[in-house]
Amino acid sequence: EVDVVVDRLRTFLREHKRVVCHVPLLPEPGPLVFPLVFRSLKRIQGESEARLWLHEGQVRIEGNQRQVDYAEELLHRLLYVDFCSVTLKLDRCLVREVIGKGGQQIKAIKGDRGRDVTVDIDGSDRGSASCTTCCIAGERSACTAVLNELVRYVRSFTVSEIP
Repeated sequence: EVDVVVDRLRTFLREHKRVVCHVPLLPEPGPLVFPLVFRSLKRIQGESEARLWLHEGQVRIEGNQRQVDYAEELLHRLLYVDFCSVTLKLDRCLVREVIGKGGQQIKAIKGDRGRDVTVDIDGSDRGSASCTTCCIAGERSACTAVLNELVRYVRSFTVSEIP
């Protein structure tokens, strides 16, 4: 009987031992990655019961072994399977049209996927006089849908004169 109790106690202590794990974010994470990961950390934290927070470009996971393993699995799925990031060049002439007055057009392009995807159009891209950078990041299906909608919208314009 004593051996059974000792084995159960060892198993209990092993399962409830505090474990810390660091998961690096994508190399050179852009400004779009952090808000999306941060929003997902609460969901992962609730599902896994582990504590998660951003720390020096990494996600720190703390809890018992079971919690940490499950949180790490969910985080890897988020970062490497469910997440998508697309960067494309957009003609400066179209930027105003794509954004629209008060951002109405870009909101329409994002549609009801607003929470799952982020679109950032950088007007300060000095690398090219005629193009600016447009970044779309978020859940893979929402990102693909927004990209397709953006391409469909941009194709509706005709080029009348090339400077």
